[in-house]
Amino acid sequence: MSEDELKRLINLKLSVDTDLERARDVFVWNIFSVGMRISDVLLLKKSNIERDFIVNRIKKTGTPHRIKMPVYANQILQKYLSRLQAADGYFFQMIPDDLTESDSLLLDRAVCLATSTYNKSLKNFPKLPN
Repeated sequence: MSEDELKRLINLKLSVDTDLERARDVFVWNIFSVGMRISDVLLLKKSNIERDFIVNRIKKTGTPHRIKMPVYANQILQKYLSRLQAADGYFFQMIPDDLTESDSLLLDRAVCLATSTYNKSLKNFPKLPN
């Protein structure tokens, strides 16, 4: 994706709180935040944020992960922070807040469903204006 295409994607007006808006924001956030696996992005919670850093454990490998978020990535998270219902909810709200790591089977199913929704939304994205 070129820088120009990324700018057009960022500026694309989408209905608020829709699958398309979330898919765009997750995609753009991930570009700015070093390309984490989608499952790890969907599992990000408020407790994973330390100032300008994402601090988590990679689900697939169990490896601790700490990355500095660029300003724009942090702005995207701030947008979703204002929408959180639970005290430590999932940032992009594609996984029910009541699921925790102790519900590993249900959480894995929710991640698979959210990933599928994300991928379908990306495939159905409108053509970017010139």
